[in-house]
Amino acid sequence: MMNTFEQNILNIYGQKGREWLEKIPGTVQQISETWDLTNLNPIETITYNYVLSGTQKGKPIILKLSLDAERLNKEIDALKVFSGYGVPKVLNNNNSALLLEHLIPGYPLKTFLSERKNEARIIACQVMKKLHQASFSPAYKNSFPLINDLLKILDKTWDIPSQYLIKARFLRDNLLETHQEYKLLHWDLHHENILLNDNEWFAIDPQGVIGPPISETWAFIIDPILDTEYIARYFNYPLENIRQWYFVRLILAICWNLEDNLNPQHFLHLAELTFPLV
Repeated sequence: MMNTFEQNILNIYGQKGREWLEKIPGTVQQISETWDLTNLNPIETITYNYVLSGTQKGKPIILKLSLDAERLNKEIDALKVFSGYGVPKVLNNNNSALLLEHLIPGYPLKTFLSERKNEARIIACQVMKKLHQASFSPAYKNSFPLINDLLKILDKTWDIPSQYLIKARFLRDNLLETHQEYKLLHWDLHHENILLNDNEWFAIDPQGVIGPPISETWAFIIDPILDTEYIARYFNYPLENIRQWYFVRLILAICWNLEDNLNPQHFLHLAELTFPLV
């Protein structure tokens, strides 16, 4: 039976993805010899990249393989910008692979959600705030897309309720006109991308987009009412703007899922809950 990772790769990349999957064992073998890696074992929860844990000269590492070289290079650049602000160290890389320090114990913030929701909210906000303290040199500016450009996809025709698209376009245009400082954003800061490293919480898998920090909060919102209220208080953001950005980002996620032949039902459900709030 095909796992989620394999299905995602085939849905997005088709035959090219199938050929890449078939080459993975040989690629891992070649990289392990080049970078002196041992004890490599796949991580169970992979979705879009092939990720393994192992050791390099006795030190724990993570090896990440990607079919999308452009996206991987963007992640590497983002990790370098965020270096010292709560992300794992880049140990080595090439166009298809990334070697990182392994965060130990590596528990995801998701494990806090059932019984420690308030603590999870605080931690997510703290991690985001720390990341946004990083500044990037002009040399990196062209490495990352602008949120304004990514949101143009909302102008296309999509098989989703028309009122959602109309509302998302209207909110996008208003929000982007608001004067706000742009920062390098993680762009995918959900609870499974925030891991415990010793006694600190670190962010993994940054995608790297330039935009307003308030738009970053959407990824760790689960309860559209209570979470947005807490985030607004923590950052002193207008509550209505938090919810508006959340809705816009949900519709963007739906469009991207449809574009990649993935099921957008999770985001559609959240959009349905959020629509009356915006």
